[in-house]
Amino acid sequence: MIIYIFYYLLFFKLVFNLFFNIKKVRKINIMNTLTEHVDLIECCQEETINEILERYKKYNDHAESYTWKRLQKKLDMDLTLIIINKLIN
Repeated sequence: MIIYIFYYLLFFKLVFNLFFNIKKVRKINIMNTLTEHVDLIECCQEETINEILERYKKYNDHAESYTWKRLQKKLDMDLTLIIINKLIN
């Protein structure tokens, strides 16, 4: 019974977010591992990594030439933060 309630709540949350187009803002740290410089950027979890990259170019002009990774795994630049979190976790 508890599992059904849990799934119902997840479904309700998904439908509610889609219907009202609510965007969840996340703060992400982007680290240049060569210089160990870290920048904090706020972005919506619906943004793709490419969209985040475009905004990050304000901080680092050479960001396109870097390999973007999370937990030592190369990121697919067309995925959103939601999908990436589900794949890696």
